[in-house]
Amino acid sequence: MFSLIYLDDELSYCEMFEEYFASDNLEIFTFSSANKAIKFCNDSERKIDLAFLDYRLADTTGVEVAKAISSDIPKILVTGELTKPNSDEFIYFISKPFKFSEIEEILLKCNLSL
Repeated sequence: MFSLIYLDDELSYCEMFEEYFASDNLEIFTFSSANKAIKFCNDSERKIDLAFLDYRLADTTGVEVAKAISSDIPKILVTGELTKPNSDEFIYFISKPFKFSEIEEILLKCNLSL
């Protein structure tokens, strides 16, 4: 079993992510608040295998969240922006709206199979 977080201030994306990846092999934690996601990542005893972070959030950016959580957690930036921010914090970038096949491909590349 592996764990991942999905942070997005658009609740519909959080709900879609949870529904699509409902599985025995996957523990998924969704957040619409950057502060709650940061606290969870930094305070949890759970190993977080992957973090999907939306770029534009209500009170900050996914880049700032990535800097605030453990460098041991691989991070993917999810963005609707036309240009990708210049950041070394992320192992992959995904454009919104995304296809779940893109997410599955990233999971496979990270050796996390469903």
